[in-house]
Amino acid sequence: KSALQFLFPCSSPLLHLPTGFLPDHLFEWDRVPLPYTSPLSHALMEKICEDWSGSDSYESFVENLQSGFEKFLVRLLHTGGASALQAFQKEYLVPYDDVRYYFLKFLSEQLSGAKSTEASSPAAKKRRLSAGAGDSSITSRVDFARPGVHGRVLHLLHQLSVPSEDWRYRIACPNLQKWAKETEVRLKGVRRRRSAKLGARAVFDRESHQEVFTQAWLGVLALPLSEEHQLAVLRDMAEHIAPHVNSPYALWDYLFGAFDLGGQHAVYALHGLFVLMVNHNLDYPAFYDKLYSVIKPDVLHTKYRQKFLEILGLVMSSTRLPAYLVASFIKRACRVSLVAPTPMIAFLYAVVYNLLRRHPDTMVLIHRLQSKELREGAQPMPAAELAKLERLYAGEDPFNAEVDDLKATNALLSSCWELRLMMSHYNPRVSFMARGFCNEMNAPTRPLAEHASQTYVKMFLKEMEHHRGVLGGGQDPPVTFHRRSTLFDIVEDSTVAWDTIWDFQ
Repeated sequence: KSALQFLFPCSSPLLHLPTGFLPDHLFEWDRVPLPYTSPLSHALMEKICEDWSGSDSYESFVENLQSGFEKFLVRLLHTGGASALQAFQKEYLVPYDDVRYYFLKFLSEQLSGAKSTEASSPAAKKRRLSAGAGDSSITSRVDFARPGVHGRVLHLLHQLSVPSEDWRYRIACPNLQKWAKETEVRLKGVRRRRSAKLGARAVFDRESHQEVFTQAWLGVLALPLSEEHQLAVLRDMAEHIAPHVNSPYALWDYLFGAFDLGGQHAVYALHGLFVLMVNHNLDYPAFYDKLYSVIKPDVLHTKYRQKFLEILGLVMSSTRLPAYLVASFIKRACRVSLVAPTPMIAFLYAVVYNLLRRHPDTMVLIHRLQSKELREGAQPMPAAELAKLERLYAGEDPFNAEVDDLKATNALLSSCWELRLMMSHYNPRVSFMARGFCNEMNAPTRPLAEHASQTYVKMFLKEMEHHRGVLGGGQDPPVTFHRRSTLFDIVEDSTVAWDTIWDFQ
């Protein structure tokens, strides 16, 4: 062990080792634990890239790929530290397209094999022991049941993408371009789309990159991930996974299952579903029912409330939503505002304002004709709805806040009486926003970004700045008490000189 620590403190000794040293010595030390660190990972990849450049044919390159690079990945996924993973991702996986392609291809093959092979079962370990390999931490396959492997896989996959159409490929093995041209000449009679995915040409084909990217992620999603790892996947789903897969429908079932977990998982799953609906034309009629069920007072007291509010503002920005649906969201937002934290009320009222402006049919929630005028109107209402409105005027709200079915909430027959109640809120800014619905709503929409990240600290600092600006000259704001100069009151007839003992001037 001390000899290994002496040999691998840095990359310089490894750069001068013979070509066959890595697969025969480094990767097959079964009984010696050797966690990968950043310098060692960098040194091994330098040697692997040197072996790739020294290959005289594509066949020998594939042999070096299997004997060196794939064993390196197995060892890295089994024992790699955070610094080694970050160095490999930053220095090789992201910059070089061939390294990224063969990593995703290796990972997809390993994950597809993990479904049918029990690599970590006791029987498999017994076979390795009988073969003389020992109970090794290094096997020919990645043991996905090993602790920490799921986290290392997600660490390496984080923020990986697929090259665009006009991408200029950067290659760690320069000979791949020559071998790709040779393959193109040899397969000249083969259909172009098929030949582009064969041999070295696959490295320069965007669809091949997209295919291995999709297979790798689908394999990862099929693993028994912990809730923490599932949350990490859902955070990357909308920006780094869904835009690059070639079959977005394959992510549908996973997002449904993630929503059932509730909490943050449901919020990020809804965001992923919304991206698939907008960018890939996937139809999910119950999406707004799911979103409506998440809007509860509890979600506004969590750490991920800002993300939820951003998603809510994004989803409800459409102008093609039916009136009953928009009215249900307006009523739910007003009802939740009664028990919401003060910093969140401003965002909820900004959402309500924008929905009322974008959907004029919902203005009846804040301005409705009297029941007598409805009876005498040119467009008479059904008797059932008219009866509900009369109960509303009598003080009974027909809105059903207990159901999640947007068609059964009776929101269009209700009113936003919560806004009238919040006009008496202790916070002047909240009461000011509530009174704004009584005036002419001239502004087209209100910005949501500044309200989504609002906190009590920001509110306090903003009030301090406001009062200092009103007073001018950096004076302190007025308070409800008089500042004392002494601890006790001074009595003129007293012989005790308290004024000299307790003087705070």
